[in-house]
Amino acid sequence: MDTISNKFYKPLRTLDSCSSFVFYISATMSIVLLFVSPGNAFYELLSCSYIVLLVLLFIAGHVIRLYLCPRAERERVRDFVSHAFTVHLVSKKSEGYYNSHDNGPYINSAAQVLENCHFSKHIAADMAKNARIIICAYSVILFVSILNRTTSLSLIAIIAQAFLGEYILSRWLRIEWLKARFESLYDTLYTVIQNSTRDNTNFIARIFSLIIEYESTKSIGGIVLSEASYLKLNQILSDEWNNIKGILNIN
Repeated sequence: MDTISNKFYKPLRTLDSCSSFVFYISATMSIVLLFVSPGNAFYELLSCSYIVLLVLLFIAGHVIRLYLCPRAERERVRDFVSHAFTVHLVSKKSEGYYNSHDNGPYINSAAQVLENCHFSKHIAADMAKNARIIICAYSVILFVSILNRTTSLSLIAIIAQAFLGEYILSRWLRIEWLKARFESLYDTLYTVIQNSTRDNTNFIARIFSLIIEYESTKSIGGIVLSEASYLKLNQILSDEWNNIKGILNIN
């Protein structure tokens, strides 16, 4: 049982999903406002609702960045170290999340971050598929709006603002970047574990450098990996990981 995910990542994912939903609602409302005549009760209600949604989006974004995400990542790191060094930095360690044991703290650390990269790169790839569909759809909408001479500049501006904002173009770019970084880190880690003498200082230093690089990559990307993608791919990736452990002679 992944106690860290249930306790710390679940509220993070929930608020992140709600923020995305509120963004699309607010973007739709901003377009509707262009076609409603000012001065009537419906326009005033719509305008007030739009402002409220923007405030909620602002608050949710900062709660995610400044509280929920750092808290979840901090607990995940503590759980990582607890498993690798067989200590108790958390009150209850996750069960079944890390699947490498009895290799010693440094090999455990190397195996755990390799497993993280293995799962993360495939989850990011699955998320990228959905993001590409959204980016293509909005690109077509924006392109058609620009080509259509009857489209008002205000509408084009609103569509462009939504497209260039954090939840569409920026999100897609960050997912693609994360996918590429996870793939690169996985390949580097695999090579280090396969070709290095595992009990010397150079190996230990390289492993911990790559662990820090993995954590900083997640922090820079600022994307919460999809639980739906994880659940869909978990069994396949777990079987692949067991094969990888056999190849690398890891318990």
